[in-house]
Amino acid sequence: MGSPLSWSSVTGLVVEGPDPAEFLQGYVTCNTQRLQAGKTLPMAFCNLKGRVIANGWLVPRGKQCVLIVHRSIVETLRTFLRPYLAFARSEILSQELMVHVATSDQMAAGDYAWLAGHYLRLAEPAGTPPGAADSEEPYSTEAVTINPLLIQQRFALVNAAVADRFLPQMLGMADSGAVDFDKGCYLGQEIVARAEFRGQVKKQLQSFQWQGEPPVAGAHWLAPETAAEAAQNGEVILTGLTAAKAASAPPSGTGLWVTKAAVEAES
Repeated sequence: MGSPLSWSSVTGLVVEGPDPAEFLQGYVTCNTQRLQAGKTLPMAFCNLKGRVIANGWLVPRGKQCVLIVHRSIVETLRTFLRPYLAFARSEILSQELMVHVATSDQMAAGDYAWLAGHYLRLAEPAGTPPGAADSEEPYSTEAVTINPLLIQQRFALVNAAVADRFLPQMLGMADSGAVDFDKGCYLGQEIVARAEFRGQVKKQLQSFQWQGEPPVAGAHWLAPETAAEAAQNGEVILTGLTAAKAASAPPSGTGLWVTKAAVEAES
C-alpha cells in the first residue's frame, strides 16, 4: 500500500481569528460558505487588477482555515494579506503545515478529498520536508507523480514564476470550481466578472506534450513540431514527467500552458 507522498513544494498556511472563513470570503474567489469537513475547496487570490497572485485549496481545520498553496508564493501572500488580517483581528500563523498526498487505499480519518481518488493530509512540521530542496527540479518525484495528476485534472497551480500575470479564467479556474460568480465582492472581483460576462478573455489554459528538455514554469514555449505557428506560442504553467519505458528513451511528458483561446495546444 505504501505511504502517502510528501508534497514538499506546497505548504499549509493556517488562518486563525474570530471567523477565518468569513474573513477569507472577502479575498478569495471561491465561496467560503461552501466549506465542508473532509473536503478541499479550490480557490484563488487576485490583486486589484484581477490577476491571480496565488491559488490552491482551502480547507477547514476546527476553528481555523488552512490555505494550501505553493511554497514560492508564501511570503507574497503573507505580505498581501497582512493589512487586512490586522483589521480583522486575524493572523496567519508562522508555523506552516506539511502536506501529503494519499491514494484511496492510504486514506485515513482527517484526510481531505482532493483530486480523482486522492486525498490531502496535513501534518505538523518535523524539520525540513523531505525533498524540499529539490522539489522544483524537472525530474523530481513530484514531477512524475503529482504534477501529471494536476495536469490531467487541468488544475494550474500557480508558483512565483507565473504569479500576478493571469486572470482566473486564463488558468481554467472557473472550470475547476475555484471561482464563484454569485458570491459577494472580493479583491479583483469586478475585473474578473467583467472579463467573464463580456467575453474579454483572449487566452486560455491548454495541455501540451513535450519531449527532450522539459519546459519550465514561466517560460514562453513553442511546441517544436509547430514552431512556425505563432499561435502555438504559450506561457508554461506546469510540467509533468512521464517515466521513460527504457533508460535510453528521451524524457517526455505533458504540461499546462496559457495560449490563445482559439488554439488547442495538444500534439
